[in-house]
Amino acid sequence: MSENNDNNPMMKASPSIGARLKQKRESKQFSVAEVAAQLRLTKEIIIYLETQQWEKLHGRTYARGYFSSYVRYLNLPYDEMLAVFDDEYLLIEVSPKLNYQSHSVDQKPFPWAMWILIVLAIIIIGIAFQQWQAGFPISDMANDLKESTSELLPSSLQTQSISDDPSSAQIPLDSYTDETNSGADS
Repeated sequence: MSENNDNNPMMKASPSIGARLKQKRESKQFSVAEVAAQLRLTKEIIIYLETQQWEKLHGRTYARGYFSSYVRYLNLPYDEMLAVFDDEYLLIEVSPKLNYQSHSVDQKPFPWAMWILIVLAIIIIGIAFQQWQAGFPISDMANDLKESTSELLPSSLQTQSISDDPSSAQIPLDSYTDETNSGADS
């Protein structure tokens, strides 16, 4: 039974995956800056990978992508390393969700906002009800507005009507033709 434990890489007391990355990098005599330049990552990301600070790597998708690139670059066993990464990251993902839920139950965000919305709704309903009870439809309001503006306009503007139809314009033809003919004679 001890042979099975020795052959299974998961059962060995091996260093963490971050430490394995660092050991392999150092055994190949690569500096953090060289690896970062080759993978087109920052030095901080390489350090976060080696110290397993997954939360600083912009989420699971980015962390897994950075980790995957680093594992391939160092020629480490890809499937084994990703399986360990997935297991470790799963443990990290579960714990913050539990903490977040416990905080959200204790806190009641913006209880006053609901009261403001209720008061505004009551005011709007009250105004609408008052207008309805007064029997003052919107068309009557438009007519009243028209009448009040006609009192402000001079009487010369009140009698003129504007029409979109050019044929309805009343221009005396005699005065127009007289002016054009007198200009042609001179």
